[in-house]
Amino acid sequence: VFAELRIELCVGQYLDLVLSGAPLSEVTLFRTLKVAELKTARYGFVAPLACGAMLAGAAPETIDALKRAGRHAGLAYQLRDDLIGLFGDDRVAGKDGGGDYLEGKRTFPVIAAWTRADDAGRALLESLWASPGPERLSEARAAVTRFGGLDATQRVIDSRTRSALKALELVGPPA
Repeated sequence: VFAELRIELCVGQYLDLVLSGAPLSEVTLFRTLKVAELKTARYGFVAPLACGAMLAGAAPETIDALKRAGRHAGLAYQLRDDLIGLFGDDRVAGKDGGGDYLEGKRTFPVIAAWTRADDAGRALLESLWASPGPERLSEARAAVTRFGGLDATQRVIDSRTRSALKALELVGPPA
């Protein structure tokens, strides 16, 4: 598990770096989810749950259910973090609420907005992410909201959360 994790984390970091300079038109929702899965879900959720279950001598089906739960929970967590990275209040979030935008990150909410926008909206989003700056943060937030990126991300968070809980039902209470 650790050997696989090491490779997956490196691939996820590489993909994140590659996406960071790409035009929005070249980034897909699938790729944003792949980065989230490799960098966050597997590292922070799947591996710890699987390793803990293995060390406890859990049955293979329990380990598999925990891996599924961890994948879904990890993706929901990362998508929530993406929303905080764009929309969060610094005083509440404990991190820079516009940091992802200022770094030009191509996160799920941004690409979800881009895929839903018309040509003018796509041009606006491309412009905003091509040269991000603090003076454009409120415009970036408004554009992602207007073109449905915020709502789409929240729907996926809700869906992944439900899937994680469903997978945990398969684990059952401890023996």
